[in-house]
Amino acid sequence: IVGETSLDAQADVLLAEILGHWASSEGYCEVLRASGIRCADTVPRYFGTCIVPVDLSLARRLVPTMVGSKLCLFRAFPFADTALAAPQDMESYSGLDILHQGTNTSAVRTKLEFDIQRAGTFHGLSTYLFYCQNGDRSDMRTSIASADNPATNWNHCFLPFGPLEVTPEHTVELECICDVFHREPRYEFHVSVSFRSQSLLEEVLAIDYKDMYTLLVRVKDCE
Repeated sequence: IVGETSLDAQADVLLAEILGHWASSEGYCEVLRASGIRCADTVPRYFGTCIVPVDLSLARRLVPTMVGSKLCLFRAFPFADTALAAPQDMESYSGLDILHQGTNTSAVRTKLEFDIQRAGTFHGLSTYLFYCQNGDRSDMRTSIASADNPATNWNHCFLPFGPLEVTPEHTVELECICDVFHREPRYEFHVSVSFRSQSLLEEVLAIDYKDMYTLLVRVKDCE
């Protein structure tokens, strides 16, 4: 109903599906912005998406669930095995800030720089969700299953780039444009890889709502 239904009447509670494959991909940001509700809190109060360069060849096990022309979805993606650098925030939001910002619909632009921490092959970027109530993220939960964080039904997105052999002397730079204050969010990923300031790879990947939710092949029981 995002963008199609006006909430003119007063409301005490707004219930919406919050997080998709990415924190904003189900239109939750637009639901909050367009609601007109001025409330005391949102659950979760803070939410976002982390992103990290990965080497798929380091995975002991990969379980694809959907394969599309621009991205793949994996169940229980092995971040610990495959990460080439420390994860960073691709996008992060405060539910209360969105509720109070009114008609501001500017795209969210984030520039990240990843210092490669081990030698491997840069195959692309993988993402996971986080959400919490405390601003210091002391109570943060993610879509990565662990002993302290039970398994979820969320899949993890993988965006292919490269491949390119990298070492700790390489740097991966990412500019991510999240145009999320719409019924169907859109994203752009501008990726470059450099070695001692020399550019080795530059690629751009544009993802829209249909790319994420109209994937070409559903994979069943494939390991």
